[in-house]
Amino acid sequence: MKRHTVLILVIGVLLGICLTLALGVKKRSSRPVGTFQATVEEDGSDVWVLNTTTGDLYRYDADTGRWDVLGYVPD
Repeated sequence: MKRHTVLILVIGVLLGICLTLALGVKKRSSRPVGTFQATVEEDGSDVWVLNTTTGDLYRYDADTGRWDVLGYVPD
């Protein structure tokens, strides 16, 4: 009887560990880390954003509240 109890305890602990590991797995982001780089003008009037994967350059004008696509920046 005692051996049976120990076996059930070991199985329960192992199942608990497996469940904890399975719940801890995260789905990876489709976008790689570090895709965008940004900088801000000293006066805060413009924000420049570069997509390092595609080379596209964007500018946010804080005065008008608009994003402008400035085009492609070659390597």
